[in-house]
Amino acid sequence: MAERHYSDGAFLEPFFLGVAVLWVVGALFFISMSAMGSSRVGGAPPGANQTPVAAGNQMQ
Repeated sequence: MAERHYSDGAFLEPFFLGVAVLWVVGALFFISMSAMGSSRVGGAPPGANQTPVAAGNQMQ
């Protein structure tokens, strides 16, 4: 029972840790790409949904 519990914990912990790392990396990547796009294109990064919000943030 102890070995099974340890193996389950060792299997689940890296999984959740990987999901958290991927989520954080994805968020940072999206933020950096949107910031780079807005600075390069002048507040209008490619993407219909993000363009008005990014342009409004750049203007203000």
